[in-house]
Amino acid sequence: MSDISTLLDFQMRLRRAVLGGDGGEIVAAIRGDGFDPTARVSIYRNHAFTTLGDALKATFPVVCRLVDEQFFDFAAHEYLREHPPHSRCLVEYGADFADFIAAFEPCRFLPYLPDMAHFEWALHNAATIASAKPLQPQALATVPPEQAPYVALRLQPSLSYLRSSWPVDAIWRANKQDDVPPVDLSAGGAELEFRRAGDGAVWHRLDRGSFTFRTALADGHVLAAAMEAGTLADPAFDVTTGLKQVFAEGLAVGFCISSQKETQHDHVRRHVGGMSNLVIRLRQAIALLDRVPLSILQLMFRIAISGVFWSSGLTKIASWETTIALFRDEYMVPILPSATAAAISAALELTCPVFIVLGLATRLATLPLLGMTFVIQAFVYPEYWTQHLMWAAVLLTLLTKGPGIVSLDHVVDRTLRAKGIVP
Repeated sequence: MSDISTLLDFQMRLRRAVLGGDGGEIVAAIRGDGFDPTARVSIYRNHAFTTLGDALKATFPVVCRLVDEQFFDFAAHEYLREHPPHSRCLVEYGADFADFIAAFEPCRFLPYLPDMAHFEWALHNAATIASAKPLQPQALATVPPEQAPYVALRLQPSLSYLRSSWPVDAIWRANKQDDVPPVDLSAGGAELEFRRAGDGAVWHRLDRGSFTFRTALADGHVLAAAMEAGTLADPAFDVTTGLKQVFAEGLAVGFCISSQKETQHDHVRRHVGGMSNLVIRLRQAIALLDRVPLSILQLMFRIAISGVFWSSGLTKIASWETTIALFRDEYMVPILPSATAAAISAALELTCPVFIVLGLATRLATLPLLGMTFVIQAFVYPEYWTQHLMWAAVLLTLLTKGPGIVSLDHVVDRTLRAKGIVP
């Protein structure tokens, strides 16, 4: 080791060799003593990758199960090479594993995997942080009323929050069972709170207003800003009840009064991006509109477009000779004889709308009507393109988004999933 000037330099060379870098410079400095120096380095390398890989498996068991153990070992190996530990404490390793997965190309086939890793890290982290003594609400009695809006609560150190576009809590719960039941990935996202409980950790789903209110408190915002943020996210959010729940659940552990000398209105405006009261009210109105279920609109689309084609079909069969004459003399549909084209058109207009209204085989039922719309636009009445575009837009919405939950398709899908016939 005479050519290595310092212990730190030697340690850094050994670190590079263990992580898979060039081991030649460190091998030359290791005495064999009857054992190959390269093999000695390999022992360190294997021990490091095995130990840290097992630590990641213990922290992210559901992620491991979702991708299978062999793939997880591969991902953990690459993660270790790019993100070696910076602490001697193994429980702290893996904090950025979710971000690594999000950028790891082989994991792109499971878009919910990064959020699943965030979920498991939040559980792991909450279980390793001790709970603090809860703050009693009577402690705020000493705060002058005029300063109450500027109170900033300090929350339990184990608290963390996760907003996901996927039902990660349902995925986690399903994969903790021996036989994994099907999970409806279209069920929507989740807004979750994690914290220490006893010797472990627990998580809870929160409504939109409570989630926004509590995350604002966790970010250090004063009560005025947090309350306004909660009502902005959900106009139905009750700020009084929300604050009482924070104390009832023992989430607050301390408080201070903000030194910012500003009005409540100014603080709220800064918190929500400097919006005026008018813009805030508009945002609240938009938030209410966002809560309208898509299935209601899908049902309205189904009834409206079915009515158009159903009425056309009834008109055709009411005067069949006139209908054939129209197909022969005015419509002049190519290829098919006029009588055949009229019969096919009437049959589709009197059957497809029934399926669409019932929401049964909805996507399939839209295809013939889309085809008819194209034929009418291209060969019959091209000047009415705005009306045909409206029909096509409604039909394409049903084709791409489906009929919604108020449909027989939804009932059939849930039944098949419950019986394990489809994943």
